[in-house]
Amino acid sequence: SSPPTTREREQRASLGRTTTIKKNLSPIWNHSVAFAIPYNQKNHTNRIVFHIYDEDILSEDDSMGIVSIPVAFQDSGGDASAAVWHEIPKNSAKNACGKIQIQVQTSLHRVEGLTPYC
Repeated sequence: SSPPTTREREQRASLGRTTTIKKNLSPIWNHSVAFAIPYNQKNHTNRIVFHIYDEDILSEDDSMGIVSIPVAFQDSGGDASAAVWHEIPKNSAKNACGKIQIQVQTSLHRVEGLTPYC
């Protein structure tokens, strides 16, 4: 079996990809990525979607599952950064199983001169 890798997406925009850790079926990536998400006070449904793949060199990567987590905004100075284990839904890919630990840290910052999305 090939080693797993993840790709993060938010609102259909690719946010990054972990490196592949070869010959390891329980990799620890310690991967981080920073990005801005427009905040809409009327719509708190922003989610980050993690696509987990079995990387193959000679063929297309096989999906091992998809985990979607909501983005929780915190006021500037707040901290919502606990690492949480997420079950990989069995219906998210053929033979999907297991868990992935994800830590997301968010903060809400007002930007001078911009009109809010309210």
